[in-house]
Amino acid sequence: MKSFPARGLPALLCALFATLPFAAIADSHIELAAVDADPDQHHGNGKGFALYWRQELASNWYAFGDYTRATVRTEPHLNIYERSVRQYFNMPSLELNAWGGLGLGHAWDLSRNHRLYLAASLQASDYEGDIDTGLGAHLGWQAQWSEHWQTRVEFNHTDTFVRDQGLLAELTWRINPRWGLSLRTRDHDEWDYSTYELGLRYQLD
Repeated sequence: MKSFPARGLPALLCALFATLPFAAIADSHIELAAVDADPDQHHGNGKGFALYWRQELASNWYAFGDYTRATVRTEPHLNIYERSVRQYFNMPSLELNAWGGLGLGHAWDLSRNHRLYLAASLQASDYEGDIDTGLGAHLGWQAQWSEHWQTRVEFNHTDTFVRDQGLLAELTWRINPRWGLSLRTRDHDEWDYSTYELGLRYQLD
């Protein structure tokens, strides 16, 4: 098991941007989503579920968390030593069973309907019975196009067993002030798979 990396860059960036006098995002919610994980190789898709949570805090801060449970076999991009060991034992692929994180972020308004956010998180991955932890950094943009439609795009970096860069794209339809439906896709570069999600969201604010 890999030890927790003592890299303070995500937290440092989050603290730096928190000193800027911008408004916070008001978007507390919980969500349950169906997940279809699609490896970029010949392996079959893995199906499961995801849980999302976001809670607004004081002074423009917010807490968030996510947990995905879906078994997917993939062939991540490993370093030369790790790849050589797995090839020697004829284990080119990994079975990823679950992943998630908890974090703290800061958000501010670029305009009335466009918001930028920066966050740091503690990440964990469950692969083949091993739990590995690391840090994550998240930079995203959120737009409210009307009373019912919202979009979000996020770039993120996670540093666990596989150091990964990801892209998230999300479309949310607010059915009413409390309930909404979300379509979301996540592309993982180094883990070499994508997820497609349909979620039911409940607004807490």
